[in-house]
Amino acid sequence: MASIVILLVSFHGLQAASLPDLTPLERIQNVFRGSKGVCKEEKVLIVPPALCSALPIPSQERPHIIQLAKIPGIVWGVRNTGASGFSSDNPVKARLKANAATVQEVTITNMAQNETRTFTYERPENRRRLIRDISCQVCYDLDAAPFNWSEPENYAVEVDLPGVLVEANENNNVKTYLRSDEVLPNTTTIAQ
Repeated sequence: MASIVILLVSFHGLQAASLPDLTPLERIQNVFRGSKGVCKEEKVLIVPPALCSALPIPSQERPHIIQLAKIPGIVWGVRNTGASGFSSDNPVKARLKANAATVQEVTITNMAQNETRTFTYERPENRRRLIRDISCQVCYDLDAAPFNWSEPENYAVEVDLPGVLVEANENNNVKTYLRSDEVLPNTTTIAQ
Protein backbone atom coordinates (compact mmCIF):
# COMPACT_ATOMS: atom_id res chain seq x y z
CA MET A 1 0.00 0.00 0.00
CA ALA A 2 2.82 2.42 0.84
CA SER A 3 4.44 1.91 -2.58
CA ILE A 4 1.17 2.78 -4.33
CA VAL A 5 0.92 6.05 -2.40
CA ILE A 6 4.51 6.93 -3.33
CA LEU A 7 3.74 6.16 -6.97
CA LEU A 8 0.66 8.42 -6.91
CA VAL A 9 2.59 11.26 -5.28
CA SER A 10 5.30 10.91 -7.94
CA PHE A 11 2.71 10.92 -10.71
CA HIS A 12 1.01 13.99 -9.22
CA GLY A 13 4.42 15.71 -9.00
CA LEU A 14 4.99 15.15 -12.71
CA GLN A 15 1.56 16.60 -13.50
CA ALA A 16 2.15 19.70 -11.34
CA ALA A 17 5.43 20.35 -13.15
CA SER A 18 3.54 20.76 -16.44
CA LEU A 19 0.60 22.85 -15.21
CA PRO A 20 -0.07 26.57 -15.62
CA ASP A 21 0.19 28.80 -12.55
CA LEU A 22 -1.65 32.12 -12.55
CA THR A 23 -0.44 34.74 -10.10
CA PRO A 24 -1.16 38.45 -9.55
CA LEU A 25 1.66 40.77 -10.65
CA GLU A 26 4.19 41.78 -8.00
CA ARG A 27 3.10 45.44 -8.09
CA ILE A 28 0.22 47.61 -9.19
CA GLN A 29 0.89 51.04 -10.69
CA ASN A 30 -0.51 54.56 -10.44
CA VAL A 31 -1.74 54.54 -6.85
CA PHE A 32 -2.32 58.21 -5.98
CA ARG A 33 -0.60 59.37 -2.83
CA GLY A 34 0.36 62.71 -1.42
CA SER A 35 1.84 63.90 1.83
CA LYS A 36 0.52 66.54 4.19
CA GLY A 37 2.22 69.89 4.08
CA VAL A 38 1.78 73.62 4.45
CA CYS A 39 2.00 76.39 1.85
CA LYS A 40 1.48 80.01 2.86
CA GLU A 41 0.12 78.83 6.24
CA GLU A 42 -2.54 76.72 4.52
CA LYS A 43 -2.76 72.91 4.90
CA VAL A 44 -2.18 71.27 1.54
CA LEU A 45 -1.56 67.86 0.04
CA ILE A 46 1.91 67.77 -1.53
CA VAL A 47 1.85 65.63 -4.67
CA PRO A 48 4.63 63.82 -6.54
CA PRO A 49 6.55 66.14 -8.92
CA ALA A 50 5.63 63.97 -11.93
CA LEU A 51 2.01 65.09 -11.54
CA CYS A 52 2.93 68.74 -11.93
CA SER A 53 5.36 68.48 -14.82
CA ALA A 54 2.71 69.68 -17.30
CA LEU A 55 1.77 72.76 -15.25
CA PRO A 56 3.45 76.03 -16.22
CA ILE A 57 6.09 77.36 -13.85
CA PRO A 58 4.73 80.31 -11.84
CA SER A 59 6.06 83.76 -12.72
CA GLN A 60 5.54 87.34 -11.56
CA GLU A 61 2.84 87.66 -14.25
CA ARG A 62 1.15 84.39 -13.20
CA PRO A 63 2.17 83.70 -9.59
CA HIS A 64 -0.63 81.22 -8.85
CA ILE A 65 -1.47 78.45 -11.35
CA ILE A 66 -4.41 76.10 -10.83
CA GLN A 67 -5.22 73.26 -13.23
CA LEU A 68 -7.05 69.97 -13.21
CA ALA A 69 -4.90 66.91 -13.81
CA LYS A 70 -6.16 63.50 -14.87
CA ILE A 71 -4.66 60.81 -12.66
CA PRO A 72 -3.81 57.67 -14.65
CA GLY A 73 -5.81 54.51 -13.97
CA ILE A 74 -4.63 51.71 -11.73
CA VAL A 75 -2.61 49.20 -13.79
CA TRP A 76 -2.84 45.65 -12.48
CA GLY A 77 -2.42 42.22 -13.97
CA VAL A 78 -1.88 38.50 -13.99
CA ARG A 79 1.05 36.34 -15.04
CA ASN A 80 1.21 32.66 -15.91
CA THR A 81 4.39 31.52 -14.15
CA GLY A 82 3.63 27.82 -14.72
CA ALA A 83 5.31 25.32 -17.01
CA SER A 84 2.53 25.43 -19.60
CA GLY A 85 -0.18 27.61 -21.02
CA PHE A 86 -3.89 26.92 -20.93
CA SER A 87 -7.00 27.30 -23.01
CA SER A 88 -10.27 26.70 -21.25
CA ASP A 89 -13.95 26.38 -22.01
CA ASN A 90 -14.44 27.41 -18.37
CA PRO A 91 -13.01 30.95 -18.28
CA VAL A 92 -10.93 32.13 -15.36
CA LYS A 93 -11.90 35.36 -13.59
CA ALA A 94 -9.43 37.94 -12.33
CA ARG A 95 -10.61 40.71 -10.00
CA LEU A 96 -9.24 43.99 -8.73
CA LYS A 97 -10.64 44.85 -5.32
CA ALA A 98 -10.54 48.14 -3.46
CA ASN A 99 -10.66 47.19 0.20
CA ALA A 100 -13.18 44.31 -0.02
CA ALA A 101 -15.26 45.57 -2.96
CA THR A 102 -14.67 44.32 -6.52
CA VAL A 103 -14.05 47.35 -8.76
CA GLN A 104 -13.07 45.50 -11.93
CA GLU A 105 -13.45 41.92 -13.14
CA VAL A 106 -12.02 40.44 -16.33
CA THR A 107 -12.37 37.06 -18.00
CA ILE A 108 -9.32 35.12 -19.19
CA THR A 109 -9.93 32.23 -21.58
CA ASN A 110 -6.30 31.38 -22.40
CA MET A 111 -2.72 32.29 -21.53
CA ALA A 112 0.63 31.12 -22.82
CA GLN A 113 3.47 30.04 -20.55
CA ASN A 114 5.19 33.15 -19.07
CA GLU A 115 2.53 35.45 -20.53
CA THR A 116 1.54 38.60 -18.63
CA ARG A 117 -1.79 40.38 -19.05
CA THR A 118 -2.31 43.88 -17.73
CA PHE A 119 -5.56 45.75 -17.22
CA THR A 120 -6.37 49.35 -16.34
CA TYR A 121 -9.00 50.42 -13.85
CA GLU A 122 -10.21 53.98 -14.36
CA ARG A 123 -11.52 55.48 -11.14
CA PRO A 124 -15.06 56.96 -11.29
CA GLU A 125 -13.46 60.37 -10.60
CA ASN A 126 -9.84 60.62 -11.64
CA ARG A 127 -9.07 64.34 -11.55
CA ARG A 128 -7.25 66.38 -8.93
CA ARG A 129 -6.93 70.17 -8.70
CA LEU A 130 -3.19 70.89 -8.72
CA ILE A 131 -1.58 74.18 -7.78
CA ARG A 132 1.83 75.73 -8.30
CA ASP A 133 2.51 78.96 -6.49
CA ILE A 134 5.51 81.24 -6.85
CA SER A 135 5.91 81.39 -3.06
CA CYS A 136 5.86 77.60 -2.53
CA GLN A 137 8.62 75.20 -3.48
CA VAL A 138 6.26 72.27 -3.99
CA CYS A 139 3.34 71.38 -6.22
CA TYR A 140 0.25 70.74 -4.18
CA ASP A 141 -3.43 69.93 -4.10
CA LEU A 142 -5.87 71.73 -1.82
CA ASP A 143 -7.60 68.38 -1.28
CA ALA A 144 -10.98 70.10 -1.64
CA ALA A 145 -14.29 68.86 -3.04
CA PRO A 146 -15.22 67.73 -5.57
CA PHE A 147 -11.70 66.53 -6.42
CA ASN A 148 -10.66 65.25 -2.98
CA TRP A 149 -11.23 61.54 -3.48
CA SER A 150 -8.72 59.20 -1.89
CA GLU A 151 -7.39 55.75 -2.61
CA PRO A 152 -8.59 52.83 -0.47
CA GLU A 153 -6.32 51.51 2.26
CA ASN A 154 -5.49 48.56 0.03
CA TYR A 155 -6.06 47.01 -3.34
CA ALA A 156 -6.07 43.26 -3.93
CA VAL A 157 -5.91 41.11 -7.04
CA GLU A 158 -7.58 37.71 -7.09
CA VAL A 159 -7.19 35.28 -9.95
CA ASP A 160 -8.89 31.93 -10.54
CA LEU A 161 -11.04 31.96 -7.45
CA PRO A 162 -12.71 29.57 -6.65
CA GLY A 163 -10.20 27.39 -8.54
CA VAL A 164 -11.70 26.67 -11.98
CA LEU A 165 -8.23 25.99 -13.44
CA VAL A 166 -6.00 23.20 -12.10
CA GLU A 167 -2.69 24.93 -11.34
CA ALA A 168 0.79 23.99 -10.18
CA ASN A 169 0.27 26.16 -7.08
CA GLU A 170 -3.24 26.94 -5.85
CA ASN A 171 -1.96 29.05 -2.92
CA ASN A 172 -0.70 32.13 -4.79
CA ASN A 173 -3.89 33.43 -6.38
CA VAL A 174 -4.41 36.47 -4.13
CA LYS A 175 -2.11 39.43 -3.51
CA THR A 176 -2.89 42.49 -1.39
CA TYR A 177 -1.17 45.82 -2.10
CA LEU A 178 -1.07 48.48 0.61
CA ARG A 179 -1.01 52.18 -0.29
CA SER A 180 2.43 53.07 -1.57
CA ASP A 181 4.46 55.93 -2.99
CA GLU A 182 4.09 54.97 -6.64
CA VAL A 183 5.36 57.42 -9.24
CA LEU A 184 2.54 58.50 -11.52
CA PRO A 185 3.62 58.63 -15.18
CA ASN A 186 1.69 60.03 -18.15
CA THR A 187 -0.46 62.54 -16.29
CA THR A 188 -2.65 64.63 -18.58
CA THR A 189 -3.32 68.20 -17.50
CA ILE A 190 -6.71 69.68 -18.31
CA ALA A 191 -7.01 73.47 -18.35
CA GLN A 192 -9.62 74.73 -15.93
